[in-house]
Amino acid sequence: MDIENIHIEAEVCSSESGNRILQVDRKVISSHEGASSSALYKMFDDDDETEDYFEPIPQWECLPHFIITDIANYLSDVHRISMALVCRSWFVCVMKAPRIWRDKTITLTGEKYDQNHLRYVRSVGRYLHSFHVFSHIRSYYNRYQVRRFQRILTTILAELYRKGPVQLKEVSFVDFFIHRHMRFDRDQVCRKGVLRSLRRFLRVQYRLESADLTGICIKFEEAIQLLSCLPTSSGKTLSNLYIHQLLQTHEEGYTQMSFVEAIGRFENLSVLHIDYNCISDDLLVTLSEHKRGILQEIVIKCRREDTHNHVVEEESWRKLHKSMPLLTVEMVCREIVRFSALKPILVSSMQLTSLEILGHDNSDNFQPDRLLRHIAKAFPMSLERLVVDVNQVRRTMSHGFLAIIMNCINIDYLEIHGRILVEYLQEMFDHFQVVVNKDRLAPGPMHFRYIGYGLDHIDGFAETAVMFEDYQNLVTQHNCTYEFLMDPYLATAWL
Repeated sequence: MDIENIHIEAEVCSSESGNRILQVDRKVISSHEGASSSALYKMFDDDDETEDYFEPIPQWECLPHFIITDIANYLSDVHRISMALVCRSWFVCVMKAPRIWRDKTITLTGEKYDQNHLRYVRSVGRYLHSFHVFSHIRSYYNRYQVRRFQRILTTILAELYRKGPVQLKEVSFVDFFIHRHMRFDRDQVCRKGVLRSLRRFLRVQYRLESADLTGICIKFEEAIQLLSCLPTSSGKTLSNLYIHQLLQTHEEGYTQMSFVEAIGRFENLSVLHIDYNCISDDLLVTLSEHKRGILQEIVIKCRREDTHNHVVEEESWRKLHKSMPLLTVEMVCREIVRFSALKPILVSSMQLTSLEILGHDNSDNFQPDRLLRHIAKAFPMSLERLVVDVNQVRRTMSHGFLAIIMNCINIDYLEIHGRILVEYLQEMFDHFQVVVNKDRLAPGPMHFRYIGYGLDHIDGFAETAVMFEDYQNLVTQHNCTYEFLMDPYLATAWL
């Protein structure tokens, strides 16, 4: 129907019954033959031919389906269910719309509330593309909670298995900590049941692109069996693999060739998150040969509880970077602060782009200046991000801090927790000003965050705060962020 040259004047008037009616005066309407204006308006004809009346009748059940699904897409699961109970039409639109049920994250606690997650999977589990399961068992000693956790998880995976099975693109089983949660399990019934369900479920997933097994914490033999299920089904599609803390404490994955073979079976691996106790020369050689040009990112976590005394040869790292020029390597060292322990790990051929050193120095073993000089010497061209957060440090930073500022030319973010002498901070700002005036470029890190603590250094912090304030305009002009903060306890004592 074509309607042209329409001029409509409308005013609101009240009928005798008190209802609001819209009065329409149609001046000029021209249309094709057979076109009826009743398709647009519901008319109520009067004796006067020039006046037509209509009353809009809202019919929410006739709202277009795509609008209903768009609204439901912004709601939580509880509000979606409430929306679906409005009427039959909305129920069909909400509950039968696959795109609003693609992603689900659940937390299993071993409580009765976990039954709600099972009902969710039974209702809309067939639409899932991303499924993330976290564990938060409150009491490790309560065998009933552990048993309920195992039953609910097994039943959920069985439901997904029966529905096709459901083919996921992303799956996560995070923070199970099986070695701790199920250590009081008699005859290891729950442990075996959970691992058996995980293996059976992963074995039938043929479209996985990302698998997160962080924090499962199982024995080496069990980890190999679990990892072997992934390349069997999704070896050609899986690109992201997260296996931090897959092995329980004190397991030595770097000594086992079976682990290297399991990782080598993934054909399109581009992102790998792994622990340092699984890094070996054989693994790096295998990655350089089988993942030539594919692997883009390796994130390594090194914890004090795990084995970290082994040394990876520099030649192995060199071969890996030669076969993958765009590879970025990031490392997080947690509770390892002794320089003699960090130096064999931080070899120059790693070409680190990001480094975080976190922990506590209770025995005065941390040598921040010596460590920073080593980092500046080992990674002058590759380092882009550095965080040093070691509490209770009694030693100050001086030449090592300046070495990072002046030698690491590509560093973008620098965060230091500790004490930096005021004269070296002044040298940093002087260097900043000289390079800016010379090259018209911002030197050093674009983002610098300095968190100071230590009551014996409180006068120096007052001078530092004034210095940062004086150079704030210069730093801001070049789109840089230099921030000085004080430890909350120290700030309270100062005030």
